[in-house]
Amino acid sequence: MLYLYGVIFLLFLLCVFLLIKISHYKKQLNKNLITIKQLHFNKQQKINEVVLNERQKLAQNLHDDLAGTLAALKNIISLVVLSNKDVSINEQLVKANQLVTNMYLKVRTQSHELFESTTETTPSFKSEICTLVEQFFPLSTYKVSVEIENETLQLLNSQIQTQLVSVAREAFTNIVKHASASSVQITVFNNNTHAFFIITDNGKGMQGVNLQSGYGLKSIKKRVQNFNGTLQTLNLTNGFEINIQIPLS
Repeated sequence: MLYLYGVIFLLFLLCVFLLIKISHYKKQLNKNLITIKQLHFNKQQKINEVVLNERQKLAQNLHDDLAGTLAALKNIISLVVLSNKDVSINEQLVKANQLVTNMYLKVRTQSHELFESTTETTPSFKSEICTLVEQFFPLSTYKVSVEIENETLQLLNSQIQTQLVSVAREAFTNIVKHASASSVQITVFNNNTHAFFIITDNGKGMQGVNLQSGYGLKSIKKRVQNFNGTLQTLNLTNGFEINIQIPLS
């Protein structure tokens, strides 16, 4: 009992901390804008470029840091609800989960509004993927395999790698929300003509779902089209697979 109340209190503190971080990012943006004005650039075009860069950085922080953390918190709460039989405690956890969900949607919407497009490079594709795996799939609940060929990454430019990290985030969110999976596999390799980025889970699949019916899948499809890739989604006997093929020529 005390453990569950402790979990709720911890989640509340984390939510407050995330809101403070959002406020800090916005204040920092305002300070940057003031600094820009004080520099008195001679060309308005240069000012617009710097402002856009600051908006992109803020959106990246909101989307990758805060939204990812909130998604992980939602997953933790859901796991506690499923493992607990006390109805009264579950009701409180459901309310906490709803608060986190609302905050997650707000942060995600804000980041999408600010972050319409970006060309920032990914510092390390492997580290980004591993960070997402740690956030979404606790080792106590999921078995995760990550196999990424360094040779293949060298064939993909930074823009494509950034898009693939976003694809992974969308796919992981869908797995946590809908799949009821216990195992996830992420694979990156190539066959000389194409690079392959494959995410497979052992969940219940998405029977009857097409790319037009879910925002997550539509978002993934759009990102893949941005780099002329091909997206295949497969309902397996036990699970679901997202298979992305990227031409190397």
